Amino acid sequence: MRTEHLSSYLARLVLACMAPLLLLALWMAWDHVQEREALHLREGQHAAANYASAVDQYLDARIKALHMLARSPLVLDPRAWPHLYAEAQEFQHSFGTHVIFADSLGQMLFNTRTPYGSHLPQLPRSKGRSAAPLALETGLPQVGDIVQGPVAMRPLVAVVVPTVQEGKATHLMLTTLETVQLQQGLEKIALPDGWAMQLRDSTGASIAQRLPAKFDSRSDVETDHRFVAPLQHAGWSVVVEIPNATHAALMFRIATTLALGI
Repeated sequence: MRTEHLSSYLARLVLACMAPLLLLALWMAWDHVQEREALHLREGQHAAANYASAVDQYLDARIKALHMLARSPLVLDPRAWPHLYAEAQEFQHSFGTHVIFADSLGQMLFNTRTPYGSHLPQLPRSKGRSAAPLALETGLPQVGDIVQGPVAMRPLVAVVVPTVQEGKATHLMLTTLETVQLQQGLEKIALPDGWAMQLRDSTGASIAQRLPAKFDSRSDVETDHRFVAPLQHAGWSVVVEIPNATHAALMFRIATTLALGI
């Protein structure tokens, strides 16, 4: 009969006793990693939705204020347009965005960027969603895509509210938002290090963005780590992306901590 050393027997006995605890610890560690991954994904979704909501509120405030100008009785009396221009200047002082008043043919009648009575061009058309024609067609407020402002000479997006008489849009009241203003707002958003956030128009063009160095969305981000939140008041969307390197670094830190604990 083969004899067995007591030390070997005790070693196997200890391992047999520890095995269930080690398996339980490994299972709990894996579950914790999965839980942190789910939390990571929820944070991405919430970041996109929260910023989309903030931009919607920003647009909504200007749409409501433009309604007051568009419905003013001064709109229908050309002799009163200097007074309407003064009210538009008050809008500009309050909201920090300039106002354009135009007719149904798209001709600017005044622009608070220039003195009243200045010679002004036609409203420009965006390569994507153009707000002025849509407002004339639908009689409803519209928010457009990026366009190069012919007076401001910089990239803008327009919020347009039509004046409707007898079911027909007769005039347009616009406020123009410089993309740099929206960029400044995006810079104030709390965002984890290494994440990417963009505000895109309906064509996918970036209105404002915060991107890591050397970021390439197509190669650096998996589909399930890209979160898109559409806006209600515009054909825009907010896109939040977690690059593979950032996500892998987080998972490695969590896994290393758990492995050391086990």
